[in-house]
Order: sequence, then C-alpha cells, then structure tokens
Amino acid sequence: MWGLGAFLAFAIATTVLTQCIEAVDTSTWSAFMISCLLLAAVRQMTPLGLLGYARHRREHRVTVDASGIRTVTEWHTQETG
Repeated sequence: MWGLGAFLAFAIATTVLTQCIEAVDTSTWSAFMISCLLLAAVRQMTPLGLLGYARHRREHRVTVDASGIRTVTEWHTQETG
C-alpha cells in the first residue's frame, strides 16, 4: 500500500509539474484517495486481528532474552532468533 500511494503521488506530482493541475483526471485522484483510505484502514484493522488471534489462543507467555523471542501458548511454541 505504501508503494502504491507513493507511486500515485509521484505520478500526480509529475503530471502537475509537466502540464497543469487540470491534466490530472478524476480516476487518478480517486485511486490516490482510495489507496490512502485503505492504508489507514489496514493500520486500524491489524491490531484488531491480532487481538482476535490472542483471544482465540488464550494465555500467551513471551520470553525475551539474548537468544531471541520465545512465545508459548496452549497449542504451540514459536522461537525467533
């Protein structure tokens, strides 16, 4: 999403600098606005998804030390170095 938003912003800026603001059509503006709205929605929905996952898995035990991060639940253990 960041890449799409940056590409559309670059395309709009290039069009405005080389031609004029009227040269940017409504489909470009709408695509830019939709990508910005989706980016904001993803930032809001990600924590809610993680919260749902944590509730489903019940109790989590997380240990952080020099060797990495270890997460233990009722059903699985995950280690990241």
